[in-house]
Amino acid sequence: MAVAVRRGLPLGATVAVLIALALAIGVRYGIAVAALLLAGCAAIYLLWYTEPRYTLTLALLSTPFASNWQQLGIPGQLAPERLLLIAGVAVVLLRGPGIRDRPKLRLEWVHWSMLAVSLYVAASALVSHTLFVKAPGIQLLETFGILPFLTFTVAPLAFPTARERATLLKGLVGLGVYLSLTTLFEMAGPKSLVFPSYILNPNYGIHYGRGRGPFVEAVSNGFALYACAIACLIAMRLWHSRGWRIFAAAVATLCAVGILLTLERSVWIGAAAGTLVTMLAIPSLRRRLVPILLIGVVGGGLAVALVPGLSEKINERAGDKETVWDRENMYSIAERMIETRPVFGFGWNRYLENNTPYLRESASYPLTATTLDIHNTLLAYGVELGVIGLALWLLTVFMGVGGALVTRGPPSLEPWRAGLLGLFIFFAVVQSAVPPSQVFDGLILWLWTGVVWRARYPDPEPEADGTSMQTRDAGGTPLDTWDTHDADTEPWPPEASGTWRQIELGWRRDADAKWGPDAEPTAG
Repeated sequence: MAVAVRRGLPLGATVAVLIALALAIGVRYGIAVAALLLAGCAAIYLLWYTEPRYTLTLALLSTPFASNWQQLGIPGQLAPERLLLIAGVAVVLLRGPGIRDRPKLRLEWVHWSMLAVSLYVAASALVSHTLFVKAPGIQLLETFGILPFLTFTVAPLAFPTARERATLLKGLVGLGVYLSLTTLFEMAGPKSLVFPSYILNPNYGIHYGRGRGPFVEAVSNGFALYACAIACLIAMRLWHSRGWRIFAAAVATLCAVGILLTLERSVWIGAAAGTLVTMLAIPSLRRRLVPILLIGVVGGGLAVALVPGLSEKINERAGDKETVWDRENMYSIAERMIETRPVFGFGWNRYLENNTPYLRESASYPLTATTLDIHNTLLAYGVELGVIGLALWLLTVFMGVGGALVTRGPPSLEPWRAGLLGLFIFFAVVQSAVPPSQVFDGLILWLWTGVVWRARYPDPEPEADGTSMQTRDAGGTPLDTWDTHDADTEPWPPEASGTWRQIELGWRRDADAKWGPDAEPTAG
C-alpha cells in the first residue's frame, strides 16, 4: 500500500508530544485510555497520508459486515466501513498529501441536488422526531445517501486514472472470491469453511436457508455478487495476463453460482435484465453475449449439481405465493397513505407507526406483512417523504447515473461505464422488491457512478505540446481499442518520463507491442 509522506514533517517531535500526552492521560485515567488515544492518533495519521483509493476500497470491502460487527467483537460505534468512508472522503475534501497534485473538486448540478434532497430528508426526520434516533439516523447517513453521495463526489479524484481504478477492480474481484465461495459453502458445505460463523446461525439475520453470506440477507448478497461478477468481466477485458483473465472468468462463474443460490427472484430477474440490456445496448459487447450467457449457464449447472435439492428449492421459490401476498398488501397500504398525505408524506421512518388505519383485507388474498417495511423503494419514499422528496431523490439518481452514462470518457474508463449500465438496471429491479435499508446497495452504485463521473472532468494530463489527448480518430470514431498500461502489474519502461508518465490512458502500444511516446493505437 502506497503511503505518501511529506518531507520535513517533524515526526519525532509529534511522536514525543503524543507519548507525553498519553503518559499524562494514563496517570489520570488509566493505561487503557492512553493506549486507545495513541492508537487513534496513529490511525488518523496513517489514513491522512494514505491515498484515498485504498481507504475507499477497503471501506467498500468491509461493507458486507455492516450492522454485524458486534458478532465479530467490534462495537457498532467503531464500524470500520463507516470510519474508512469518512476518512477517505475527508482526505479528498481537505486535499490530503496523497491527492494534492490532482485537479480541484468540480461541483455540478447533481451535487446541489444531492445537498437539497439530503437537507429535505433531514428536515423531515427532524419534524418527525427521528433525526436523533439511532436506526433512522444511521439510515439517513449510510443507506439513503449522505455518505454514498459524498463518496460519489470524491470518487473522480480518488480514482482518476486506470492505475487507481485497478486497485478498486482487484478489490472487487477478491470480494467476489470470498462472497461466492462463502455462499457455496453455506448452501452445499463444508459448512466448517463458512466465515464468519454467525452466517450459520438460524436465529440471526433473515433469509436463513438461502445464500445470504456475511450480509445475513440474501438480496444484498446477490447485489454484491452481481457487482463482483461485472468487475470480473471488466478484469477479463483489461488485464493483460492470460492466467489472470482465466482466473477472473472462473470467479465470474462462481458469482453466477452464488446469484442462483440466493434463491431471490428479484436478484435473478435483475441479473438477467442488467446483463442482457447492457450486452445488447453496447455494440462492442454484442459479440460477447454468447460467452457471457455461457458463463451464466455453466454457473447455474454447477449450482444445481453441487447443491442437493437446489432444483426443488428453486421451483418452490418461483411459485411462492406468500411473498406475492405480502407485496400486494404493502403496495395497497402505501397507495392509501400516499393519497392521504401526498406532498410531504408521513415523515422519515414513520411508515410502521402510521400504517394501521390504512390496513384493508382483500377478497383475493389474506392480510399479511402488516409489521414489515414496504418492499419497494419508490413507494417507501413516497409514503415517508411525499411526492416532493420522492421527486428530488429520483432527480438526483437520474442526474447522477444518467450523466455518467451519457458521457464518453477515455478508453480505459469505457468498461466501467458499460458496467454501470448493468449495475443500475439491477439496482432498479431489486429496489422495486426490497425496502431501502441496505448499506452496500447504495454505496456500490454511487461509488461506481463517481468512478465513471471522472469522464466529466477536464483532462488534467495534457500531452507535451499542451493539447488534450486524442480520444477519437480523424473521422470522429472513439479510439476505444487502445491498450492501457497497468502500473501495478507492468513496470514502467525506462524511457517513461515527464508528462508521458502521467497520461491517464497509460502508455500506448505500437504495432510491435513496444512501449514509447511515439506508440500509436492498435486495432484491437
